[in-house]
Amino acid sequence: MVVEDGAVEDPARQISLSDAAKIDADIQLGGYSEKPLEPIEFGRIGAQAAKQVIFQKIRDAEREQTLNDFLKEKII
Repeated sequence: MVVEDGAVEDPARQISLSDAAKIDADIQLGGYSEKPLEPIEFGRIGAQAAKQVIFQKIRDAEREQTLNDFLKEKII
């Protein structure tokens, strides 16, 4: 996020107007300056592990929702 010069509190998330103007001359206060990140190579094993974690979180959320629905019906 672009902030006034000297008002940068979090350098990881904020950039001064003068520094942002060096990158993009049309930038304004409150605007955002984005820079692309380097791609991270996870490999086959890392990608499979991430996929398993995501699917497990989905299954957990579905079970919790089913339990909440059941408990609502039981109380009513």
